Amino acid sequence: MVAVSVLGMIAELTGHPLLIASFGASCALICVLPSAPVSRPINMLGGHLVATAAGLAMLEIAPASWWTMGLATGVGVMLMTGLRVLHPPAAAMPILVILTDPGWMFLLTPVMAGAAVITVIAEVYRLVLGKRVWRA
Repeated sequence: MVAVSVLGMIAELTGHPLLIASFGASCALICVLPSAPVSRPINMLGGHLVATAAGLAMLEIAPASWWTMGLATGVGVMLMTGLRVLHPPAAAMPILVILTDPGWMFLLTPVMAGAAVITVIAEVYRLVLGKRVWRA
């Protein structure tokens, strides 16, 4: 997957990690099911934003534990669904956040920066193919 390689290259050149495991699943979903609603750019970006924020917010109000992981993941999925930005790979973000306690800057980089790079690469790929596979 080109996007995964690009994120890895950016990380190597800049020293800023942009690659998260859930991005591999996001790339697979976007490439294999490009016309699926969950593959839309708003879902990719919004899903990662909402799910990561759910995990970070949970750490603000409760200690990291097995139950906060489950609760944060459930809240993240519920918010993604309610806001119509469901992106299943993003459901992993609250788990990662609870396990690592990365702080709020994690939301900007690597999460949103990486998601934006993937989204741009996916859109370029779609333009090269001459296809518009989703509707806003």
